[in-house]
Amino acid sequence: MTSANGQYDSLGINPFDETTAKTNKGHIDSTALYSFVDITEPKDYIEFNLSLTCKKDGYDRTPLILNDYLENLKIVGSDTNNPLYNGTAVSDADVKADISADGKTLTVRAKKDKLIKSADKIYSINISYDVLTGASNGFGDTKAYSNYKVALTADMHDSINSVSSSDASTKASTHIIYTNSKLQYKMIS
Repeated sequence: MTSANGQYDSLGINPFDETTAKTNKGHIDSTALYSFVDITEPKDYIEFNLSLTCKKDGYDRTPLILNDYLENLKIVGSDTNNPLYNGTAVSDADVKADISADGKTLTVRAKKDKLIKSADKIYSINISYDVLTGASNGFGDTKAYSNYKVALTADMHDSINSVSSSDASTKASTHIIYTNSKLQYKMIS
């Protein structure tokens, strides 16, 4: 999450917070930067893959089904009026975006001019979503109150349909971790 001064804000989701209690959701906005300044001949397309895992499962287990934990997942590039992904699959000459058949990975591949150009050979996307919480969404029953890792990978491609690159120097990964927990403030003095 980015605050006005560029620092991270709270990444905690609490179903007892006043705003969250009304909706059983907490909102997260983030920005992902992909830099390839050391690559002499960069390719024309960048692919991002987003997945979600839970600390309760050691973060290394099978990714979770995104729609069971996140809503209103949106990826925005250079055109804020036309998101790269906004809940429905996209497939054209410049952008391909969809959630995998098992629901566990969102893949967005876009021509570089569809992304936000931050500097020479540095591009970014804005990612936003609502984190589900509360008993009405299964937390405390079938889903754990825990830390969750939103993992993001990026890589370069020659075209909209090319297979993954074998060049490890173009691959990058990062993540954020948010906490979905119940905390009763009245009990803390």
